[in-house]
Amino acid sequence: MNNYMTTKEASVLWCINERRVRFLAQHDRIPGAFLNGKKWMIPKNALKPTDKRIPVAISEVPEEIEEEIGDGYYGKFGGTYLPKQILDDFKEVLKTYKKLTSSQNFKSKFRNILKSLQSYPAPIHYAENFSKKYGIDLYIKRVDMNGDCSIYLYQAIIFMLVAKESGKKRVVAEAGDANYAIALAIAAKKVDIPLMVFIPYKDYLRQKEAFDKITLLGANYLFITEGEQSLFDATNYAYRHYVYNIEEVFYCLHDGIGPHPFPRMMELIQNVFIKEIRKQWNELSSKSPDIIVSPIGVPSNAVSVIKCFSDGSTKRIIVETKGSKYNQEALINRRGEKCQIHGFHAYTYLDDKTELNTVSSICGAMSYPYINPYLCNLIKNEEVITDTVFDEEAIDAMKEFIDLEGVVPSLEDSYSLAEIIKISKEQQNKTFFICFTGSGNKDMSYLMKVLKERQNS
Repeated sequence: MNNYMTTKEASVLWCINERRVRFLAQHDRIPGAFLNGKKWMIPKNALKPTDKRIPVAISEVPEEIEEEIGDGYYGKFGGTYLPKQILDDFKEVLKTYKKLTSSQNFKSKFRNILKSLQSYPAPIHYAENFSKKYGIDLYIKRVDMNGDCSIYLYQAIIFMLVAKESGKKRVVAEAGDANYAIALAIAAKKVDIPLMVFIPYKDYLRQKEAFDKITLLGANYLFITEGEQSLFDATNYAYRHYVYNIEEVFYCLHDGIGPHPFPRMMELIQNVFIKEIRKQWNELSSKSPDIIVSPIGVPSNAVSVIKCFSDGSTKRIIVETKGSKYNQEALINRRGEKCQIHGFHAYTYLDDKTELNTVSSICGAMSYPYINPYLCNLIKNEEVITDTVFDEEAIDAMKEFIDLEGVVPSLEDSYSLAEIIKISKEQQNKTFFICFTGSGNKDMSYLMKVLKERQNS
């Protein structure tokens, strides 16, 4: 029975009433569920059934911080829909976050840690050869020049400090992007708090050397080999571990995707980064770039760049993955209506039967089936443009950028580069801006494997 959970455990994991879980099991809405005597047993890798009738709790936010951090809603997206035990724990996270970030000593400590780990600030680089080939002007915020310190470092440091101040004994997280895992491990080591990372096995194999670095930094990781070995599966395991050990575990949700307060905290934390970009850009140009592009799977990147250039003069494009052009199953992914799962409302990716569908992609960060609530609201209000790129186009763009600029972009950032290549013919002489998420060294072994396979085919 190790692969099964009780209806009570499922109700906590899915944030719904236990009676509702039993009802769904009785009506064959949970594949693999069966009666063991009088008790229903639910597969641990079962997805929460899509059911509009599932009741949700009312979002609760302490009154004293509503003005500062809000209620967690972006239009109709976001919010907090959680059992009381988890909701109370998240309230404590909010209180600790407010207490720390209002302290001048904390701000000084944060900046000192940041400066000790990276070249601050990372420069903005003009991609001359790439620009010349495609008839555009491309500027890149070169976060990758900070080595293992990626765009995630800002929130990683603050979350670890909040965890430490909260009196938690360890931190748990999930990661499909090795740069994210490394940022967490660096911050955990600096703050001196144990870290456990749940990693989809497929993503580990693609970025093995980079993921192995986190053990050198003192963190532990656990492979997720069940289900589709996706970021969604890793999230389920991390969430379950947190729920079962809530008194001593701080849950660091994936880059602003999750219930309130985490998306809003990520947004506020990235304000440091936004001010940095604005200052640097104003020194380069008196006007905003014509077009910005960012991958949807890295909300801290997308939110930062979008908020940085929000005066209405810049076209803002968010890139989604279409998966492989040779995998027809990947092509049925489509953005559905607003759904509630993992404790918040967001757009999800659905299959042709309107069931939750993990995005099939070679890029772990792009494979999560939910979208950050801030970005959801922009998409709904048509304040940003969304477009899709095949995995093969991202690989081609990655290789071409290396050939032209001698710089290795990450796979996540290669989706942005592929989008720029795709639309450049219609956007001649326009100024583009993108922000690199982090170093592409983590993806080099996978890139070499793909190129070798192409050569032999």
